[in-house]
Amino acid sequence: MTDDAPLSVEDVRAVLDRAHDAWDAVVDRASVTARALRIADVDVDVVVAGDDLAAVLLPALDGLAAADGPARGTVGAWDAAATGVGFPARPGTPDTRPLRCLVRRDGRPVAEVEWPSEGALRTADRDARLHLLAVGSPPTIAPWEAGVPLRRQLSWALGPEVQFVHAAAVGGPDGVALMMGPGGSGKSSTALACLQAGMGFLSDDYCLVRDEPPVAHRLHATARVFDHDVPRFRGLSPALMSAPVAPSAAGERPKALFLLQQSRPDAMLASAPVRVLLVLEPRGRDRPRLEPLRASEALRLVAPSALWQMSIEPDRDLAGMRALVAAVPCFRLVLAEDRAANPALVEHALALASAT
Repeated sequence: MTDDAPLSVEDVRAVLDRAHDAWDAVVDRASVTARALRIADVDVDVVVAGDDLAAVLLPALDGLAAADGPARGTVGAWDAAATGVGFPARPGTPDTRPLRCLVRRDGRPVAEVEWPSEGALRTADRDARLHLLAVGSPPTIAPWEAGVPLRRQLSWALGPEVQFVHAAAVGGPDGVALMMGPGGSGKSSTALACLQAGMGFLSDDYCLVRDEPPVAHRLHATARVFDHDVPRFRGLSPALMSAPVAPSAAGERPKALFLLQQSRPDAMLASAPVRVLLVLEPRGRDRPRLEPLRASEALRLVAPSALWQMSIEPDRDLAGMRALVAAVPCFRLVLAEDRAANPALVEHALALASAT
């Protein structure tokens, strides 16, 4: 069966077959950049065709460990303009709104096709172990994709035991604080402030969590903040101002991208136990404040945004979130407007969790 779109399973399979044939042509004809990576203890091949596309997608994956076994799947991406290989167009009407179709077998997702915009296609196929992104040209890519590239394709490739969590993570090798909240709640600016204060950095927006007790794993060594916030973090690295990809959605303020593996490799964490969960509230007080939260209240606050961000298996994602908030202490962190005042309370929360 299919979800979210009036396409039959046969229609989806036809699109997947054409996308796979196009990918075979890309690999045969074009120069590719390939990386065999170990991500959250899973080996994955990442292959990108098109130099300009590789320059957008691959820097965020710098610093990940090399694979040491056969790949569970391949994540591929290609630039149609650079390679001369097109991709299946959206079927039906000329409607340009995003279209996604998810195929389930025995209640579990096994394949997907998505046209997020007129000039891009995403596919996933667990049977073929091939998960693709095709773009007309790099400027077609949405702004968030440069900071957290190939997120959806990697979520398919890594498998259901690896949970994508919409959270920043900072701390040290002995444990990290997951900082959660919807977009605009202050995850990235707080994570960068913690990095600037000397804490280790694992993520600013998404990390991977697996195992019991939960362990957080790094995916992207990047951080995106609003352009006007960049002067607060000049000591970290040069930032790419309003990265050269697709224009932001109407009303969305432009963001700058920090490539932290290039400038602060010493502070990057590969993985660490999750010690505490912080739900951020950007109330702009003079001083930050830490308030204990029941697990049920923390789940109520973070689940809607988390499930909206990653919607492949919402039932499993919700179960993972429920287990996560039950496994570690939870607090509300009311942020101060002064970014430099917040890291001390993040460290205090980690200390409280370690003492329990």
